[in-house]
Amino acid sequence: MSSCKRQLCAEQPASLEGFSPEVLSDVEKLFAKKFTYPKPADEDWQLPDPSEAFTSPHKEFHSLLALKDSLNHVKNQLSDKNLEEWHQHTSFTNKAGKVVPQVRKSANAELCTQAWCKFHEILGSFPLLPEEALEEGELNSVHLCEAPGAFVASLNHYLKSHQVPCAWNWVATSLNPYHEANDSLTMIADDRLIANTLPRWYFGPDDTGDVMSPEHLAGLQSLVGSAAAVHLVTADGSFDCQGNPGEQEALVCPLHYCEAVTALLLLGAGGSFVLKVFTLFQHCSANLLFLLNCAFQEVHVFKPATSKAGNSEAYAVCLRYLGRESVHPLPAARGRVGRPQAGCSTSARWCGQRSKAFSTYNERKLLEALSWSEKVAKGCFSRWAEEHSLSNAGKLCLLEGPPSNPECSLWHVLEGRRLPVVKCSPFCDGQVLGLLNEALSDLVGAGPSSAAAPQPCPSCEVLPGPLLLAEVSDLARSRQEVPGESCPGHFKCLVVDFPSLSGSEGQAGMEVELLDSGTLPAFGFSLLYDGDPRYQRQPLGCVLRCLGQL
Repeated sequence: MSSCKRQLCAEQPASLEGFSPEVLSDVEKLFAKKFTYPKPADEDWQLPDPSEAFTSPHKEFHSLLALKDSLNHVKNQLSDKNLEEWHQHTSFTNKAGKVVPQVRKSANAELCTQAWCKFHEILGSFPLLPEEALEEGELNSVHLCEAPGAFVASLNHYLKSHQVPCAWNWVATSLNPYHEANDSLTMIADDRLIANTLPRWYFGPDDTGDVMSPEHLAGLQSLVGSAAAVHLVTADGSFDCQGNPGEQEALVCPLHYCEAVTALLLLGAGGSFVLKVFTLFQHCSANLLFLLNCAFQEVHVFKPATSKAGNSEAYAVCLRYLGRESVHPLPAARGRVGRPQAGCSTSARWCGQRSKAFSTYNERKLLEALSWSEKVAKGCFSRWAEEHSLSNAGKLCLLEGPPSNPECSLWHVLEGRRLPVVKCSPFCDGQVLGLLNEALSDLVGAGPSSAAAPQPCPSCEVLPGPLLLAEVSDLARSRQEVPGESCPGHFKCLVVDFPSLSGSEGQAGMEVELLDSGTLPAFGFSLLYDGDPRYQRQPLGCVLRCLGQL
């Protein structure tokens, strides 16, 4: 009974009568951070002819660059400040800091995050959903750089809570969290929504989810082209700019351009587009906003109240798309955007992994100039490495997981470009994996003649043969205890390429037979680890030979 009362009280709107006029004025200003571009009456805002586009060098706006320099001068004063203390300060001074937990408590919202609240605020402030779609009873939306899925969850909650009478069809894209070539520090690792709605996520023909790939755009067009018109496109992409925060706008500009091109080629006439932007000082941002103003009847730059005042984040809200005819020069310019060496759709939560244990920006920059071995010795993993080498921490560990019954009929082969390097894995921290890649790159670059043989770690010994046999025996015994399982009391164990077991005594009920797999092909270090095809063929051949003798 008491819990029901608390829930009812939480759902009741708070009265504003007890607040002073100053407080009410501050709240009103907090929700009024919006700029609307006024359209000229003579319609002078039109894109140039395709023959004139990209023919002259860009001209910067010096008044805007002066504002950028002034802002960066202020930001530079934070370079020697403790990062954790600065985050505590910004959280304490954030006037909307308690909105997210309150909404999570009172609205029982799924995946309720800051991004969820920001998009819900945008939905409540602008008519994003075209009236034509609502009249027809069908809403089609595409969400770019969407992981972990807060915009999708927020829109779902809005449609349900406002009882919008329409059938909602949605498709989302993001860097694939399951693709090992994607850097874990440039993508969202939270896959709670992705795992449960995987058929609605599109990762492109190469399965990476890179929205900046022309093949990705072509594939997405083919996916949604056969369906009805797209009414809403959102793009919440960004990536880690902590290494060069003063140039965040220039670094993310190619990503924003690709998101805008994708939206303009997918949207139907009258549709809406929401694009995350940052500072708008450079020519690339001015050109992008001019493009959007030529393509939409209304363009607003909006700073949600739930977006921290201390960051440069804002959203370009574009309403009533004029159709693809208004941007006819655009397809010819799709291939003019270079791809920076960075991913998209990164949240501050995951970017924080890179800066843990480094209190200031200056310390992080100093660490970047060190070699991989110095990074290990002086970085955030130094204590782990010392414990591992001195006290044998982690010695003789076994990777174990819960038993599962996978439905093999649902498996399918994924085809895409060959992995250049393993950058993420569920079995390894992303930053440790980066250090390993750096170390292997040094060994590969040194060549086989000059590369010194790596010294074996005494704490990373291969499990001794008798212990391995004991594990196999325990596994077989556990299968015998499962009801309905018919396992013989005596079984045969084939051991491949383990000469040290030649004189070992087998376990009770186990017959050990040694097999020689042949010579392992000689090849150097590989950034693909066991994904190297030459290595994979070797254990596959061993397995095939063993199957004939079981």
